[in-house]
Amino acid sequence: IAMAVLRIWNERAVLATKTIQLQDQYLRDFPDMLVKLTGRSNYPCPVGFKNAADAPCAMGGPCVLKNTSKCPYYRARDLATFGAIMVGNYDLVMAQLHSQNGPLSGRPIFVGDEAHLMDETLRASGSVQVSEWLAARLQERTGYGWPQTTDRASWEGWADSIHEETREVANELRNR
Repeated sequence: IAMAVLRIWNERAVLATKTIQLQDQYLRDFPDMLVKLTGRSNYPCPVGFKNAADAPCAMGGPCVLKNTSKCPYYRARDLATFGAIMVGNYDLVMAQLHSQNGPLSGRPIFVGDEAHLMDETLRASGSVQVSEWLAARLQERTGYGWPQTTDRASWEGWADSIHEETREVANELRNR
């Protein structure tokens, strides 16, 4: 049904699935219509890191192969960005939603296969994970430590207080 909808609309689209295995099934069934993109950990890093998820560019750091055809992740990302129908799993699609020039930009149609399983991924995509390292850097720079309570208002206040400093740290990491 998903591919029938996409064929009828004949537009640039995203086909999201719960699993990589289902992506592979779609690719076997429709090899000339789809371009697959998976998460960074599924691509080797030619610079010498375990995979593209561990590479410096994953955190905005410098990389001589970033955005070149020599990097398997960026090559796949470029193919997905310019392909007619990108197939990706829910986690990848949610992670890419806020990217203005990424693989999802300019795609007016979104089809979710096994959409009843999407709610878990949607909830997780709205959460934020802060590493202990980043929290320590932020505390050094702002004087704000982790909230000592679990109530939502305390955590929202903490997030508001470190928001600008977090953006500055992220920019510093990107510019390294």
